[in-house]
Amino acid sequence: MKTIHRGLLTAVLAASALFMASSTAPALDRYADNELTGTLAKVDTRNRLFKLDRGPDHKVKYFKYDSKTKFMDGSNQIKIQDLKIGQPLKVQYVNVKAKDEKEKSRAIKVTVLAPSEGRRSETR
Repeated sequence: MKTIHRGLLTAVLAASALFMASSTAPALDRYADNELTGTLAKVDTRNRLFKLDRGPDHKVKYFKYDSKTKFMDGSNQIKIQDLKIGQPLKVQYVNVKAKDEKEKSRAIKVTVLAPSEGRRSETR
């Protein structure tokens, strides 16, 4: 009887821990596989978009950004206005469906890379 209760308790605790981890995990942990690197090609502050050029072998990628998007240069948080065209970036993002039912990419975190990091990652 003791082992049945212990097994049931373990199963309940494991299920609740799994639920808590998935519902409270930051978006960066849940969407870490959605990550691209390239160089900043264009910023459209009016429509809150920026364009990432990923090199000649890949299509350019457009990202929406909002007030929740973090722009980082090292450990310092910066504004999108601080970014410069041609700067190498790493973008962590999530795909969301828009009102027109098309999937769009929303940037979660944008990190400025050292120039050597940006060139190396474009060849992947």
